[in-house]
Amino acid sequence: MPVPYFIRSRLPVLGVGVLGVILSLNFFVNDPTLKYVSTFITDFTNIVLFIMITLTLLIHLGIRNVRLVYQRKPGVWFGSLVLITILIIYFGSGLILGLSHPFMSFLTSYLRTPAMYSLFCLTAFWILSAFYRTFKLSSIMNLPLFICGILIILASGPIFAYYLPFTVPLKSYIIVNIAGGAGTGVYVGMGIGLIGTAIREIAGMEKGYLGIEEQ
Repeated sequence: MPVPYFIRSRLPVLGVGVLGVILSLNFFVNDPTLKYVSTFITDFTNIVLFIMITLTLLIHLGIRNVRLVYQRKPGVWFGSLVLITILIIYFGSGLILGLSHPFMSFLTSYLRTPAMYSLFCLTAFWILSAFYRTFKLSSIMNLPLFICGILIILASGPIFAYYLPFTVPLKSYIIVNIAGGAGTGVYVGMGIGLIGTAIREIAGMEKGYLGIEEQ
């Protein structure tokens, strides 16, 4: 039985508009009932988001990796088996034993923390490679970026700060005035874009995030 167009298309947009107005009024109207409703909406949204992320991890990672292990795909099935085992141990231990159990502390100290440090090391490698490509003088346009970057790097070390003390206030000026001003401009642009998107969503003009196709 096909779903009516109002329920499939208009009702979600109407719900987003009403909830958006309630959450927006909470910032301007000091009313206990409105604050309670806004808190309830926020908490409910966080719970739904947590369930969605959990199901996505279980379905996507679980089914995909189970299929890889079942097919014994060369070069990847063993890593998928390890990932499935870790997911089962983590979720099972958390649900049965609880987060305060010593076994969960053991998993965090000897499994999760080393994995996070390994990920940070890989991230640092990619950042350094991007740093090299950014500071590569391929054109005259990269020269100001190259000079500012070298000054900041050298002034952060003790040798340049000792023998060339003028680099320290220069570094502070570059970070606070130049980089800070550019960063503020980026944040202002992001804020204006978010406000415009929120207004379009509340007004029902933006429907792409709902997966709705106009008829």
